[in-house]
Amino acid sequence: MTDSETTTVVPPLRLGGLLRTTLRTYRDHAARVAWTAVALYVPIGFLEAFVVDVGEGYSDRHDGFLAALLFAFVLIVTSVSVAGDAFFAGFLDAAVGEEVHGHPRRSIPQILRTLPYRRLIIADFILSFGIATGSVAFVVPGLVLFTLFCLIGPLINIERLTVRQAFARSFRLVRPVFWITAVAVTLPVVAEHELAHALQVWAVGSYLLKALVDGVLAAVVYSLVGMVEVTLAYELIRRDQPG
Repeated sequence: MTDSETTTVVPPLRLGGLLRTTLRTYRDHAARVAWTAVALYVPIGFLEAFVVDVGEGYSDRHDGFLAALLFAFVLIVTSVSVAGDAFFAGFLDAAVGEEVHGHPRRSIPQILRTLPYRRLIIADFILSFGIATGSVAFVVPGLVLFTLFCLIGPLINIERLTVRQAFARSFRLVRPVFWITAVAVTLPVVAEHELAHALQVWAVGSYLLKALVDGVLAAVVYSLVGMVEVTLAYELIRRDQPG
């Protein structure tokens, strides 16, 4: 190494630093993020609660047409939910990019027009199938898969990667910080699912309460966890740059 060369020492990623950066960004965009999350996830919560309610009431009916109709509605609700997740991920990517990296501020219609929906939806279905398959025998493989590949959405949005490239890059970026990612991303998602299930049991018999539980809890948790994912993705991308 010559005298003119310098070595840049990158400090290790710390959970506390990641969370502080996330909370600072969230605070600066709290109103915009919160209202967008509520406007998106509360209606989806009503749709999903309706599907569950109809499905539970179908046990005594065996009409083929009604079964086909219910199945079609489930597919529609699932597609709306996945598209909503794709949009919200892109929205958070834009918010973090504006805050941390000085990217131009984009309106929601602009974000909607520029998201790579097809790649995001395909990636989401592949990951969901992998997690479900990994969790059939035991829950740990599913959690490991979710942790390793939780950044595929932000990476597709930020770097415009293909689905295959996003999976490979998420694995490579997350593996060295697996436990930080598990605590910051996976643990809150698992807690949200368990809490939602407990509250739905409490709200049994009330379609309105089930819908509010699904929608409001998802809006709160996904906005925070999504912000952590995007902040983590930007940080790991920055650390992976040469020089």
